[in-house]
Amino acid sequence: MEFRKSFDLILDRFGLALLCILVDVLSFFAFGFFSFPVSAKIADLLVGFTAVFSAGLNTMDRGSSSVFGILFSSDTVLFWKSFLTYALLFVLIAYVVYVVFQSVAWFVSFRIAGKKANFWHFFLWFGLFNLFWFSLFIVYNIVDFFIDLAAVLGGNFGFVSVVNSAFLMLIFYFAVISYVKLNFLKSFSLGFKKYRQILPPFLVVCLFFLVLNLILPFSFSVNYYFGAGIGIILFLPSLVFARVFMINSIERVK
Repeated sequence: MEFRKSFDLILDRFGLALLCILVDVLSFFAFGFFSFPVSAKIADLLVGFTAVFSAGLNTMDRGSSSVFGILFSSDTVLFWKSFLTYALLFVLIAYVVYVVFQSVAWFVSFRIAGKKANFWHFFLWFGLFNLFWFSLFIVYNIVDFFIDLAAVLGGNFGFVSVVNSAFLMLIFYFAVISYVKLNFLKSFSLGFKKYRQILPPFLVVCLFFLVLNLILPFSFSVNYYFGAGIGIILFLPSLVFARVFMINSIERVK
């Protein structure tokens, strides 16, 4: 029912849906524009670190050092300091761009769903909530980084990787509820107590984007313009639908 209702609402308020798509497009361009210099510097640092780390592994083969010693040796300490600085700057850029553009996208989605809200009130709470969600997202990425590093060294942390992926899904799950309810504590209470009503539509959305994530790389491999067309036709409108669908699905839960 909520699926059909969300689709009908988007058709009825097609102008607002186009505005929402435009905001999403602008958010991608803004993030790329502001983050590119920082991400390029991070890439340069990783190349330098790889060279130093590889040289350190050669000494480890001769029994003169350990992996831990190589990671935090005098040669790599400067890398970690620079990497941390640029990584924090990257997160700050991502946070600001996300809050500025996605607060507008979610607010417009509220209008499409027929939900009234004061924009500045919503913008304030959206920014405050995401201070917490971004902090958890940083934790996820740190764990993911060390899982990848361990895999390079021949370690097997498959179970940790699965747990970390589940942790990321929980972040998205409760974040979406908090955006709709604009109540931080209530989002956790509702998410736990009413998971039978909220989790299924959330998983449907996740499954759809998972399938789309498999389709898009294949589309680009066939032809760049074909892939771009598929992305524009499927991905951007799907973001609008996903927001409206989750707003309606969460709002009907009592």
